[in-house]
Amino acid sequence: MSKNKKRLLIASIGSALLMGGCLNMDTSNTNQNEEKPKATSNNTQTDERYVSVQDYTGEGYRMKGGEEEEKIAKKNREEIEKAVKEFFLDKYKTEVEVQHMIGADGAATVFVKSKGLLNFHTYAIVPINDKENKVFYNKVGSEDGAVERSIQSALYQIVNEEAFTNLQKLTDDFSKKYPIVGENPELTRKFAYTGYVTPCFYLNVRNDSLKPLLEAYLDNPVITKNEIINIYNNSIKLKPDDILVSIQFFMKEKSAKPDVNVFNKISEEIKNANNIPDGSYRIHLHDNYVNKLSGLGSKKGSLDTNYNHLIVKE
Repeated sequence: MSKNKKRLLIASIGSALLMGGCLNMDTSNTNQNEEKPKATSNNTQTDERYVSVQDYTGEGYRMKGGEEEEKIAKKNREEIEKAVKEFFLDKYKTEVEVQHMIGADGAATVFVKSKGLLNFHTYAIVPINDKENKVFYNKVGSEDGAVERSIQSALYQIVNEEAFTNLQKLTDDFSKKYPIVGENPELTRKFAYTGYVTPCFYLNVRNDSLKPLLEAYLDNPVITKNEIINIYNNSIKLKPDDILVSIQFFMKEKSAKPDVNVFNKISEEIKNANNIPDGSYRIHLHDNYVNKLSGLGSKKGSLDTNYNHLIVKE
């Protein structure tokens, strides 16, 4: 496989992930004024393509093409996992655990989670030639910058651990105070790929704003938490739009539509919250259903913070 062909393959799968649901995540590469694609259906309760978010763990999710590649990947899972782990250890000095694997057109997409000090999800792409029944173990790769952004998000969590604990508690409380839920934790475990992720929120680091931290980590993968914090305090000057925190909820009841009052109350609580991570916040509130083929929760009736009016914490 040529380098150009590999590059095109990785780019096409990266684009497919951006269009996906759980996969229903904003990314650093997305234009701020560009709305995510929305699932369409006249009645998600009766449309067989949709399933309740509480029940959805990714069963039925698929990428365009990839049926034969997935069969090949399953037969060679052990070797693929070994190649992916070696890729991350060699290039990113990070041990990972494989969480899930699906077929794509010309490849297997492998979702992984880091082990050790940093806590992030990302993915790798393993090219497959289904005509020749061949897996290119030495051509493992990932979308340009995707892993780097994921690592930066985990480093940001490290230096703001208390603030993220507060945000976690706040979003947990939302599910107790209001008739809403986050996505199924099993879905997060299997399919998350954008860095530091929870069932209720995820973050994106833009503009390589934490590049000094990334470089320090790659130079010294046994770097300590205190060393990371010192570099951050001495070398980083963040702007609010360098960090996008997306908070995503679904209505708890299957028959419920996104509630404007609940959306407004959540938005107000985020505006008034003390000691949560600095950054720009966007809130998403959907009905109870997810498109099981694409993973999309966002629909025409979903409520979202306008990109021009993000909630800024600094």
